[in-house]
Amino acid sequence: MNPKFKKNEYLFFLIFLAAAVFNMALDVPPALAAGTGDDGPARASRWTPLIPYCKTVMIIPLDSRPANVLYPSLICKIAGFEPMLPPAELMDNFKKPADCEKMAEWMTANADKADAFVISATMLCYGGLVASRTSEKHLYQALKNLKHIENLKKKYPGKPVFVYDIIQRLAVTASSEKDLEYYNLVRQWAILEDKIKTAPEPGDAETHARVRSQIPQRVFDDYMKARKRNNAVNVKSVQMRAAGHIDYLVLGQDDASKYGIHKSEARALRNFAENIRLGGSYNIFPGADEIDAVLIARLASFFYKIKPKYRVVYPNGESARWIAPYEDIEISENIKRHIEVSGADICADGETADIILALNATAENEIKRARDMDKITDTIAALVKEGKLVAAADLSFANRSDTAFVELLCAKTDVTELAAYSAWNTAGNKIGFALGQASARWHSLNLKPNEPGFSFSVVENGRSFSSKTPGSFQGGVPGSLTAPPPAPGDIFTDKLKLHCARTHYELLMLRFLKDYSYKNFTMKQAEKYIASAGADRFDLKDKKSDVQDFVARSLAPYAHKWFERFKGKQMKTSIKAYHDETPRAYIKSLENLKITLPWPRIFECEINFNFGFDIRAAK
Repeated sequence: MNPKFKKNEYLFFLIFLAAAVFNMALDVPPALAAGTGDDGPARASRWTPLIPYCKTVMIIPLDSRPANVLYPSLICKIAGFEPMLPPAELMDNFKKPADCEKMAEWMTANADKADAFVISATMLCYGGLVASRTSEKHLYQALKNLKHIENLKKKYPGKPVFVYDIIQRLAVTASSEKDLEYYNLVRQWAILEDKIKTAPEPGDAETHARVRSQIPQRVFDDYMKARKRNNAVNVKSVQMRAAGHIDYLVLGQDDASKYGIHKSEARALRNFAENIRLGGSYNIFPGADEIDAVLIARLASFFYKIKPKYRVVYPNGESARWIAPYEDIEISENIKRHIEVSGADICADGETADIILALNATAENEIKRARDMDKITDTIAALVKEGKLVAAADLSFANRSDTAFVELLCAKTDVTELAAYSAWNTAGNKIGFALGQASARWHSLNLKPNEPGFSFSVVENGRSFSSKTPGSFQGGVPGSLTAPPPAPGDIFTDKLKLHCARTHYELLMLRFLKDYSYKNFTMKQAEKYIASAGADRFDLKDKKSDVQDFVARSLAPYAHKWFERFKGKQMKTSIKAYHDETPRAYIKSLENLKITLPWPRIFECEINFNFGFDIRAAK
């Protein structure tokens, strides 16, 4: 170094260089944002050239909805992983199932690019969740497609393969007004089918017979054939876990009830798993759409060789025993199972929690609910002020935020400091997404350049150099030459942590925008617009474009309003206090806002955007 070049000037030069590299690295064209190209399968990790030790996770999602594609992708990035998903042309679209065979081919052809797998057996076997509720796909073909997982594990024995399958819900899919009638009838029959055997009440048997007589035979036969086939695939999945073809298995119970035909199926599956001694390598819980997110959190605990510890805060003593709508076990037990699957632990008495899961739950009356909300929001505000990581799961109402809770929370605390917020769909969905984001956030805040999960490989003069530290699966890297691990504080780790942080803040704002603003306000406006346009709310068909434009126009102002809370905020990238000379990143702008309806209905809304940011030298 030139002796005339002062230390402070040199430091400023390094900060300027880091800022330039960060901005170039994060300025990724939209075509690469999902890790896929318009012209074919997903490419190798988007970050591979710049962060060569970033893990790539292949996700075969439950279906093409944002909850199963967008959210898991973002949670992957928050955890420091690169998601790899099938190209859009292979995916399902509402009533049109995915091409299972081509999906399996794509998975096999691209498996060498992945370090780990999160696979929906439902997608591989039937082409998506909606398709799984019909008997169209024969059991033989479903089992043939499932065998691709076995072949995958045999070819890559060192790579973790996490799989989930769905225990069929009580009802059929409602894709028309007539289907809605069948939805209600089939659901009622399925509940009574169990209740008259386990907890009968006067009149149940007569109601059961009357409801059954109102269901057309073709609808009933299709429903029962699908149930029988799906249960056989559930059983086969358990057998594959026992044989070692799956490293971890989750059986998610789709929309259920305290009573129902599903109860005997789930009980038999659990007994079978226990009889063949699966132990802690599987779980069953109410939920479906959140399972990708929960398993990604488990991968983070696996790769980084450390588990977060959770403390659960309930709004009152009774809420732990609450059985939420569409579920069949107490909420405390469902939370316990989700935390186990996520690769985390629940704090024992006296232990310090890494993350607090705070719940807004229902109460027996409005006065008690208001008192509980005041108490839990005070608790969240105090914990955030102390610098704790708090994930808020808003459970009061199915499929939307509790507006009073969100308004109270925003009034009392800086919601941009939360580790997660979740209020979409069922209680299990909300819990799982909150855990997925919060655990990913915790792991990325604790990232160090020499973590066991870090590995890298480069090619120089035709020779491959790679480094994979102990504890990580190393499938597919036999006999590689070894290079030194990245040095502490290297620019690649700093860039990765900044990438994780930006994605976290983006997802956090997205959840408030979607769960609070869209579900409570824009969606209701859209329902009125659909009625005035004479469109079918179950299938918009040729009206989709008009309704989508209406939704985009209506929701955009809410996006900008939420952004005002995030604008100018410093993006925290480390669990520890910053060194005096560490440059800081600040959220500057809301960019590339795009609001669409992925399916021809308004139940789902996909929201994409990016935060622009500034990197400034420490004062």
